[in-house]
Amino acid sequence: MMALPTSSSSPLPFCVCCGFIRLLNRVTYSRLQRHSSPFQRFSAAHFHLSAVLALLRCFVLQHISSAATFLLSLSFSTSAMVNLNAKFQISASNHKEFYIYYLAKHSKQWTRRIHLIGTAIGVVGAAASAVRMDAFGAAVSIAVGVAICWAGDAMVEKTSPTTFKNPIWSTVSNFKMVASILTGDMNI
Repeated sequence: MMALPTSSSSPLPFCVCCGFIRLLNRVTYSRLQRHSSPFQRFSAAHFHLSAVLALLRCFVLQHISSAATFLLSLSFSTSAMVNLNAKFQISASNHKEFYIYYLAKHSKQWTRRIHLIGTAIGVVGAAASAVRMDAFGAAVSIAVGVAICWAGDAMVEKTSPTTFKNPIWSTVSNFKMVASILTGDMNI
């Protein structure tokens, strides 16, 4: 994943970010007017949606001062962009895009807290069961940890778990988010 540049200067004013999103809306609207088929209109919206997700990621990670630099450093190609529909579903072509979507789906603090608790229960329980050579105990502790994470998605975010869409990338993203929380890069 691309590291966000750190800056000691004052944070980027919120009005600049809003102006950037208005500019993206204008560009996307003009692109949508030129294309006639639904597929072409959907493809024209890729740039706008990817940029907004990248900006959202910058806000989530509290790097407001580097939001514009991060967006300008991205290269958008039509073959490797995040595809979203009105229900906020995704078909990402790589884990970097999926992780941005994953963070957007886990934007509330309580969801991240519940995921931290569920992951800790699953990992500690599986490790303790592995030391005792208890495969059933490891499976149960992992299942309990996953159930806690799913309950957080259902109760707090009121969405379906991303595990159903892409279980491998979702698991990797969960561990990456928990690692960011433990290192202090993300607030809970």
